[in-house]
Amino acid sequence: MRIVSWNVNGIRACWGSGLRDLMEKERPEIMLFQEVKSQLSNLPEEITSPPGYRTYWHCGGRPGYSGVGAFVSEQVEQPTWIVKGLMVPEIDVEGRVLTLEFSDFFLITAYFPNSGGGGRRLAFKEEFCRLIRMYCENLRTRGKGVVLTGDFNIAPSELDLYSVRANLGEPGTFPPEVIWMNSLLSEGWVDVFRRDREGEAGHYSWWSFFDEDRAHNRGWRIDHVLADQEFAHRLEVELRPDVFGSDHCPVVAKMRPDL
Repeated sequence: MRIVSWNVNGIRACWGSGLRDLMEKERPEIMLFQEVKSQLSNLPEEITSPPGYRTYWHCGGRPGYSGVGAFVSEQVEQPTWIVKGLMVPEIDVEGRVLTLEFSDFFLITAYFPNSGGGGRRLAFKEEFCRLIRMYCENLRTRGKGVVLTGDFNIAPSELDLYSVRANLGEPGTFPPEVIWMNSLLSEGWVDVFRRDREGEAGHYSWWSFFDEDRAHNRGWRIDHVLADQEFAHRLEVELRPDVFGSDHCPVVAKMRPDL
């Protein structure tokens, strides 16, 4: 099973500039989206009901802002339970989290807040991080695997930045953000992509639109797939910088059956 996670930075724009082609050529079993930037009522039918897929959404309350979604192929098991948000109104109004339960794992697509210039939303980001960690830990007690995907807006190490000197101190590198994610990784969660590429630099998932940063691979790795330690062995993760349509590239998790 292939699970694609992608911050599309506006699903309508991305649909015609890369997303539709990816779906038609590769037909992944599950696609997860962040930063949909649209209300469901404003999306065309080709996006809300693409052939061969069932779709699930948690859009933000403000048009043109945030929002997450999922496409699940009709050829695979459909989720038995869907949870929109974290049950916290001030967070859920922004449409940042969608959980799908399958027979042996929970799959979460999350769009973490940007802590903002000067850390103006850092307190909100810290609270979001605290709550989603508690939420994921509670899911683990249900006896299934937990896979947390999405745009974390966090570069967890200097390896995840093209220019450490230029970018340290920017949103996504503030100490509370980095400490939170690394504490998660030290306590039973696995950054699957980094697990298999320990010490390797030059892997990024987001590039600024300016100064041809993508062409020169001057980016950040802020889009992640985390899994609990017991489930992570079933996953392999790759980045797809060859797929265009957004300032982020897709992150693809390949999931093996449990043997």
